[in-house]
Amino acid sequence: MILKSMIAVMILSASVFANNCEEITYSKKWIDYPSKWNESCANFIKDAMTEGNCSELKIKRVNESKIIQTSIGSSLMCVYHGEEGIYQVMASQMAEPHQAILLFSKWD
Repeated sequence: MILKSMIAVMILSASVFANNCEEITYSKKWIDYPSKWNESCANFIKDAMTEGNCSELKIKRVNESKIIQTSIGSSLMCVYHGEEGIYQVMASQMAEPHQAILLFSKWD
């Protein structure tokens, strides 16, 4: 009986940790990302969400028209107000290899 309870707790714990989509503030860095990603910050946001185990439905709901984005030369910056917090992206193709960083800040 105790063994069954322990196994059930382990399974539930594993499922909680498996889906940590937008549960905590985090940052992600890319080195040598595809050049076409500089066309839209949505590429970085969706990649971070995929790696963070967000559901396909949640990733598809990223509304590109709500991304505030600016680019100057080969630099890209943006802010996106997601469902659970704010995504901020800075990317540069001036650096070799290309580099970008994303910061997700969880709503308080």
